[in-house]
Amino acid sequence: MAAPTSVPVPLITNASSRPGSIALDGSWAHLIDPYRTGELDLWGGENTRGWHRGHRPRRAADGSVLPTDRVEYDFEAATTLEVPGSWVGQRVELTHYEGAVWYDHSFAHEPDRDGRAFLRFGSVNHDARVWCNGVEVGRHVGGYGPFDLEVTEALRPGSDQRVTVRVEAERRADRIPGLNTDWANDGGITGSVHLVPVPTTFLRTAWVQLDPSGARLLGEIVVDGADAAGATVDLDIGGGWSITLEAGPDGIARLDTPAPADLERWRPGAAVLHEVTWRLRVGDRELDVLTDRVGFRTVRTEGARILVNDEPVFLRGIAIHADAPGRNDRACRPEDAATLLDWAQSLGVNFVRLSHYQHPEHMVRECDRRGLLAWCELPVYWGIAWDDDAVLTNATSQLDELIVRDRNRASAILWSVANETMPDEGRNRFLRRLIGRARELDPTRLVAAALFVTPQGDGHHLDDPIAADLDVVGANNYFAWYYGDVETTPTIGWSQDVERPLIMTEYGAGALAGNHGHDRARWTEEFQAAVYTAQYEMQRAIPFLAGTTPWILKDFRTPKRQLPGIQDGWNRKGLFGPDGEEKLAARVVRDAYANWPDP
Repeated sequence: MAAPTSVPVPLITNASSRPGSIALDGSWAHLIDPYRTGELDLWGGENTRGWHRGHRPRRAADGSVLPTDRVEYDFEAATTLEVPGSWVGQRVELTHYEGAVWYDHSFAHEPDRDGRAFLRFGSVNHDARVWCNGVEVGRHVGGYGPFDLEVTEALRPGSDQRVTVRVEAERRADRIPGLNTDWANDGGITGSVHLVPVPTTFLRTAWVQLDPSGARLLGEIVVDGADAAGATVDLDIGGGWSITLEAGPDGIARLDTPAPADLERWRPGAAVLHEVTWRLRVGDRELDVLTDRVGFRTVRTEGARILVNDEPVFLRGIAIHADAPGRNDRACRPEDAATLLDWAQSLGVNFVRLSHYQHPEHMVRECDRRGLLAWCELPVYWGIAWDDDAVLTNATSQLDELIVRDRNRASAILWSVANETMPDEGRNRFLRRLIGRARELDPTRLVAAALFVTPQGDGHHLDDPIAADLDVVGANNYFAWYYGDVETTPTIGWSQDVERPLIMTEYGAGALAGNHGHDRARWTEEFQAAVYTAQYEMQRAIPFLAGTTPWILKDFRTPKRQLPGIQDGWNRKGLFGPDGEEKLAARVVRDAYANWPDP
């Protein structure tokens, strides 16, 4: 088994739950800036009086601005947006806005001059420049993953601190995702924000998992700080097993040791989470302590089967977008995750596809607690600039963020590097780099991608050349919806060039909740149910099928879908409507899963 590799992305494990961590969620002042006035001067250069300086107008005793003071922006008088959340969901006039918005937030914190401090952003869509007390501390590009920025030197003496963030959400061909997607572009600070104090030398990242054989524990600890080289780390699992590791000159300690024979496994439907503790010591001094709740299980393939804890499992799944139930926003709250997974489990699932990007951390943790297996995905989706090195670099950074954040999550069994990409040499090179990087960072899980399927006569042959590089192949098919018909769908046969487990990652049809009619009339619940019935008749005959995830749990917002009276800005392929209205097809899925034979 290859040893895990150190990570260049400076993420902090369990940042938001570190001792002393301060949640900065809540109401943030905001100003809309479509012309980039806050950062650019008249000629396009840097605005030396930019909005990050946080100009505070002079005010009279009653709080009014002095009439002699020239004021052109004022965060103190600005309206607010709630963080986390998108501006789309909070100001209807910004529904399709993708330009710049400035966020500003003041908070009380007395910095520890003997320690360090970081800002952790759960996600910001898409391009964020961040200032702390007027000092620029970093920039991040990528709309869904977490990032950390050190603010140790930017914090002021005393308790008055301020964070300013310029966010812009422009879709561009040289980004990940690219210009064209099929979901709402939710601009804003869409993940929680925390100030994270840490010691001068601290545990930056730590993870531990069983290797695919279950015989060994693999992991890695990255110690950050002046005393990192030679520091020791005591790893304890559940109070009954421990080991001491020593960091090398680079501050990294790698774990590869026989697994405890009595380590109780995390299983689908039976979540067992162990209290894991890492203690950082230099000599006799304990500098830092990190704890996490970690489940231990194995995952591997055997021919066309997926095995969890060496037992074959059929993945009875559902695809989920991070689209909030019951409101016009990204699903950025813990209660959103709970509701979405409640709906999913009502179908009888043991597996969720978290598509098409990194979902919030609380979603994956909730899967851990419920014993749900998860497919976790990178937003490499349609029209990527395959030959642009900067795009590959950004995709790799987003992959790092996805894997590093969730390597301690037992529920995550599949890292997906792409969805619906067309084969060519540039694309193949690009995806092979990502596949290699995923295995480099995490040798304990499987690597997958959802491939684009088009009709091929009476049968379909999976011949995408990237399939041979994957552990598991996903296939998106829309027989009886975009092509073909209900009557012939059950007769379609499937074959493949290389033996791999196949997950049918997308299939289905659109239906407006409450729209009833003939079972061949499109957009009716009856037609959607008929498509699912035909799909399952086809899928049960595929000998190498290892799982299935209908598209999709609930209707979701997307500007691409504009059929008046039916879509109105929504993709209507959900088994549930926007507020949880169950459609007839949900019953078909539930019955199919209840009667699907075990592998």
